[in-house]
Amino acid sequence: MRKITLIICELVVLLFTSLAAQENENAPAAVSSVPASNCRIHWTRIADYPVCLSELSAIVFQGRIFVMGGKQTGGNQDLNDNRDVNFNYAYDPGSNQWTPLAAMPTARYDVGLAEIGGRIYAISSKNESYDPVTDTWKQHAPLPHGGAHLGVAQTGGEIFAFGVEGADWCGQNMAFNPITNAWHAKASIPTPRMFCAAVTFQEKIYVMGGLGYDAKGRIGPIRHEVEVYDPAADRWEAKHPMPDGIFGATGTGVFDGKIFLVGVSKGESLSASRITQEIYVYNPVSDSWSRVSDPLPHTHHGGAGVAFLDNRITLIGGNGENFTQFKDCYAGMIECSSKGIADSDKNHGRNE
Repeated sequence: MRKITLIICELVVLLFTSLAAQENENAPAAVSSVPASNCRIHWTRIADYPVCLSELSAIVFQGRIFVMGGKQTGGNQDLNDNRDVNFNYAYDPGSNQWTPLAAMPTARYDVGLAEIGGRIYAISSKNESYDPVTDTWKQHAPLPHGGAHLGVAQTGGEIFAFGVEGADWCGQNMAFNPITNAWHAKASIPTPRMFCAAVTFQEKIYVMGGLGYDAKGRIGPIRHEVEVYDPAADRWEAKHPMPDGIFGATGTGVFDGKIFLVGVSKGESLSASRITQEIYVYNPVSDSWSRVSDPLPHTHHGGAGVAFLDNRITLIGGNGENFTQFKDCYAGMIECSSKGIADSDKNHGRNE
């Protein structure tokens, strides 16, 4: 029964975002009141991913980018025409080449990835880890009520998972200890949501945006909230909300002391949401938001894989309107100037 419910949830989200993308394809771009970031991104085309794919996940480890899982579609809105895959590839920026690796034991899409102790953990309905040295996989204790679209981050030797699908579970905060191979419940997230972004900065985890549930348990409200979790104190702290309701960020990363959210879907409700080319930047020091003026290379980049390596964002595959998938890959070189958004001005990006 839970599997059927999750499939229905996925169909609702994918259908609404696709329809919204089509409706906005020819619409004029909305003028954003979010201040311009002092960071610019210069995009260049790199070697294509081996196959057309979306809902794939990426992580950096020892100078290479590992891309795992994904979903292949028939280019339409029928979930029965989709196929989860167990692909595992590594990209070497130095040689600009992709290398096939041992496939995931379980075909899955949009898995949460985290690295601890030289192993890459792929977490959703299963919890499997990959050893890049031996090119082998290992099974671990599964996340209770786990599924796709999680916000996953690691700090202090543990992996934290947020945003499980389902009104009864989307507020849970679960920590996995690789040594004991066990999950433990931590302080629940104050604003329950799924499809949220989660990223570690200075040993704290920032959870941003997402999709909430209304009083009747229906998916709908898009969250603005930014909440920071301190694992040492097992405590949450509210930060200034995002300028727009945002969910399903294609990827997140940290550079120059700032958190980047890449390829967000935004709106005030699911039916009015749209996939964007936008990149939002959050400054934890000033608790402020800005927006990069350089858009993503594609009009729609839903479900792409994103990885941050030094001052470079790598964008892998993804899908556009009608779930049409592609294998294009791009590298974005980030350059941040000392001029721009002043850290001391805490009203920037707040729309107050």
